[in-house]
This record gives sequence, C-alpha cells and structure tokens, in this order.
Amino acid sequence: MDEQTKIILKERAKRLAYKGDDELVSKVLYEIIKFKLSDEHYAFEIGFIKEVMSIKEITPLKIQGADFIVGIINLRGQILSVVDIRKFYGIPSKGITELGYLLVLKYNGNEVGVLADKVEGIYGVSEDELQDSFYGLEGLQKDFLKGVTSDRTAILEAQKLLTDKKLIINQK
Repeated sequence: MDEQTKIILKERAKRLAYKGDDELVSKVLYEIIKFKLSDEHYAFEIGFIKEVMSIKEITPLKIQGADFIVGIINLRGQILSVVDIRKFYGIPSKGITELGYLLVLKYNGNEVGVLADKVEGIYGVSEDELQDSFYGLEGLQKDFLKGVTSDRTAILEAQKLLTDKKLIINQK
C-alpha cells in the first residue's frame, strides 16, 4: 500500500471514529476526496471514486472537439479515458502542474480517469458549509459545481461529469 493511500485511510478512520454532538450529526455531511490541480483545490464525493492511483503511463490521444481527453491508460485490461478537468470545465490553467495521480471515477458503468497533481485526503463537509460559488472559478459552470467550501475547495459533480454527452466519443 503506498503512502498516499495510507494517509487517506487514516483520515477516514479518524473521521468515522468521531462521536460529535447531536447538532453536528443532524446536518447533511458530504464525504469528499480533495485533490490539487495547478494552484487550485478540487474535490469529488467519495462515493464516485473507484480508486486513486499513481500515473505510470498515459498513451496520448488527440480527439477533434474533445481536447479535454488527454489520453488513455490500460487499467488491468480495461481501456480508460484520461480527462483534464480544467479543459473539460473550461477552467483557466494556473501554475505548473506535476500530474502525479489519477482519480478513477465510476457511475452507472461509466468510468473515467481524472488527472491530479496531489491527492490531499478525505474530508467531511456539512451542507451548511457550502457556498454556491466564489470569485476565481469563472469557467466552471454552476451545473457541474456542488459547492465551494470555506477553504475554497470546489466540490465537483462527478455524476454530471460521467453522464455528460461530451464524454461519449463517436467511434465511427
């Protein structure tokens, strides 16, 4: 088990062991996996994450009209598209990127890999803590945004990403 996975599991165990007061328990809590891409922080709900892995090799791929698909990987015999969410959501690139990790998202049989520089851990976020938006996310459409945390982490709608028609490639 790699160090990043150990950190994530340790954070999750701490949170699950927490016995908060009744007021905290009554609020809706989202369990998110937070990651960094360039200088920005993003997250997906943990229920959509199939796995997190280090990037070993991506086969570059150019698809006309789908520049957000940067390539494909072979994941245990399954070919998986790799998406740069900055290009998919129209978010301007900021800073240098290391692209060391891949978050494999899954929903209703659809799977896609999402690039990340660093995976920061699993956190709980209450619904009351979420804002609709904040200055600096100009390109991100509200349809694809669940909300923004107080530390400016954009929680993205994985379900809408995985069911978006732009991800369906015409194979003719």
